Parts: sequence; structure tokens; C-alpha cells
Amino acid sequence: MAPAWVLLDRFVDMFPLDGDEESEDSGGEESIPAGMWSVKPNPQVADPPGISSFPLLISRKAMNQVRHAMVVCASKNLVVFLTGEYYPINYRPGCYLIYDAIHDSLTPVPHVPGPDSLLAIGSGTSVISFGGSGSNAFVLAELLMTDVRKFPEEAALFTWWSTAVVTPSGYTAADWMKEKVTLPPEVRTPTYFFVSDMAFSFGESCLCWVDLLMGILICDLVPSRDQPFLSKKEKDPPRFRSIPLPEECSIDISNRHRPIMSVFRSVSYAGGAIKFLTMEGYDEDWPAEEMKLTTWKLSPDLSEWKKGPVCALRDIWASDKYIAMGVPQLCPICPVLSVLDDDVVWVVMNDADLADHVEGVHSELKIKTQYFLSIDMRHKQVLSITQFHPQTLIDPVPNLMACEFGAYLERSKVRQVVYDTQHAYYYIYFHFKCTILLTQLHVPQFFNFWCLFLVPSPLYLMSKD
Repeated sequence: MAPAWVLLDRFVDMFPLDGDEESEDSGGEESIPAGMWSVKPNPQVADPPGISSFPLLISRKAMNQVRHAMVVCASKNLVVFLTGEYYPINYRPGCYLIYDAIHDSLTPVPHVPGPDSLLAIGSGTSVISFGGSGSNAFVLAELLMTDVRKFPEEAALFTWWSTAVVTPSGYTAADWMKEKVTLPPEVRTPTYFFVSDMAFSFGESCLCWVDLLMGILICDLVPSRDQPFLSKKEKDPPRFRSIPLPEECSIDISNRHRPIMSVFRSVSYAGGAIKFLTMEGYDEDWPAEEMKLTTWKLSPDLSEWKKGPVCALRDIWASDKYIAMGVPQLCPICPVLSVLDDDVVWVVMNDADLADHVEGVHSELKIKTQYFLSIDMRHKQVLSITQFHPQTLIDPVPNLMACEFGAYLERSKVRQVVYDTQHAYYYIYFHFKCTILLTQLHVPQFFNFWCLFLVPSPLYLMSKD
């Protein structure tokens, strides 16, 4: 049985496709490289703490053009890959691939078109599923800057509405649509402007871009009075809204470079709420024993953060399982919130030495052992510890994301079972009726028997189209 949620490695391996099946490429989009229509998904899912991966089987012809692939975002049954160079306006071969776990399908989407002046805001790709359970409709979005000097007054939102989706304008469009948008002024200060570290979606039409230093930018693709953040007095509700992170989580970087925020922070949508996780003190020179993991939960009306459970590193180190495993007192990195279990956090710990080369001129970390922990924040206890040795360890600073597509793989299997059952039923029914007809026509019995094997069912013929 597929897991309800997985920890997915964003880095994607590509392997040659047996037989180089490229028969579907002839009718494809010109801007999509040859061979990309025949890419086969090969998800390798595992229950956490196992790390899931998503290799792609790709033709050798396409591999000669497309050298890179990574997971850029996910939502429910959808996983979005970006193949080729990122980001996102480029003229090198590549495209997006939208994987639908329910239908076990990959849909190629061309890169965003546009002038060279368009600039990325970071990880600007987001996706949302439309049409309810079982639908293969989706909207892919890219949020970009048009001019740094005019940001945020001027920005561009590109959306690709799948053919199964009706756009707000009332027509279907399987093409990129560009819209000039104005973002909230809060996304830029005199010394800093919004940089997206990650993106996700929630509800029926809301896309979110997250700056783990500043806050969350929400876009409602289909503005409605039913949306929680719209005031009743607003005649023309804004499509974008900025939500700052909790005030006590602010970090001053005015005199230094922006740190890699995903090393000690993350945001997710789980249990019907947006949640924020941070490791206080990690980037502020706190003593390790005083650092603490802290969770926050955004109110349903998206107006207020409520502080959740807090777990100090000393509590983790003092946990029975931690002591029993003999794990050194290490600092966790890359925290990820579980999308299934409330108040459960997953972290990575590296037991490493600093190896010197050329008499100390160059040095690098040498990982001796890597640990993957799940932590019950409310009870301040380590629930599980998985140990990786050098030959099996994941990346020292892993790029993991929690997503739910694994749960939808089961639906795909159920759909196939239902289809096969219906197929068998109609096959038997059809040949039963044929047998009665042939009997009434006084056809010899032996010929009647062979008709069961020689006459194909209508459903089979339909499936061959």
C-alpha cells in the first residue's frame, strides 16, 4: 500500500527509456524538445523515514538535449518537474512535466515565453489541482519580476490553464497567459525584496509563495467573497495578499548575505492550516543547547499567527531513544513538518569532521554518519531515528519536501481495478448475448464455442482507439 504522504527528494535522476519510445512526439508542441512527450514516470515511494525519489525514464534523444531535472513544487495528486536549465526564461531545451498520480500520467508544458527582461523572484513555480477528486485539471503558475526598479508595483503572473479548466475569462486555454499584476508594498523594504524559497497551494484556488525570511504571498486565482481573507467592505478585492511571518521570528540581515533559509525553516499546508516551523537561534550565534524548534499556526482567516509546541535541542538530546542510540549532541538541519501527524517534525543531523587539504588552504566536511529523526514536538520526544552510513547517506544538506501524491497512487490502482472489472463484466455480457443469438440462428455448437475467443468485445475495441 502506498504511503499517505512522502518525503520527496527534489533532485531527479534520469535514465534511458528502453526502446526509445517516441511515437507520441509527432503531434507535440514545437517548443517542447523531441522525446519529452514519451517520458515515463517511475516513482519510488517509501514510508517516512524512508526518502522517496522520482526518477524519470527518458529517451536518449531527449537526454542529449535535456541534462537536468528537479521537482519544483507539488500539490495533492500533482508533482511538477522542471527539465532543462532553470530559471525560468531561457532558450535552452527543456520543459515542465506535470505528473498526475491518479491517472499515472505526465503532461509536458513549454517553458514560460517572454522577453529577457523578466526576472525570477526565486522559486516561483506553483501548481493547483482543479475540479475536485479524480479530475486531471490543473493550473500551473509562474510569478516573475518585470523590472527590479518597478517591483512590486509591476510584476507578471504567467498561468497555464490545462484544457480541462475554464479560466476566469470564461474560455479554456492550453497556453501561457500573461497578466500584469501589482503586489502588496510589504514585499519590498528599502534594503530587501521578496525572494521565494518555496511554493504551495491551498483551498480551491489559492497559490502561495513563501519567503522564509519575510512572509507569505497569497494569490487567489478566482477571487470570491467566500475566501476567508476578503473584507466584506471590499468592492474590488485584491488578488494578492502579503502575510508577514511572526514578529518574534524576524532576523536582521542588513549587514550580511541572506542565509539559506530552508536549512532551518519551512512552511507547509497540513490539517487544513498553514504552519510555520523555525529553529530559533540557528542563524543568530546562540549556543547549541539553547536553540529550539518552534511551530506556528496561521488562523483560519489568515490574520494571526498562534504559537504552537516548542522543543529545545536539549530536550531532543535528553530523549530516551536519542540516548539509547548513542547519537552525539548534534544540531538538526532542514526541518520538515509532517503533513499527516500533528506536531511531528522531521530533521536531519550530520556527524561530520572538517577535512583539511593542501595544508589547511582548502577544507571540506566529511560526513561520518547521518541521522534522520522524527520528533514529537508536543511531548518533546524523539519518535524514531534512522541511521545512514557514508555509502547510503542522502545529501549533507538534503532538499526534501513533504507531499501527498503517494496517497493518490492507491486511487490510481482502484481506478484500474474498477476499469478491469467493468471490462470483464461487459466482455462476459457481450459474449453471452452473442451465444444466445447464435443459438437462435441454429449455428453449430462448436462454432458458437469458438466465438467466445474470436470475437472481441466492444470495450476492448474502444480501448484500442
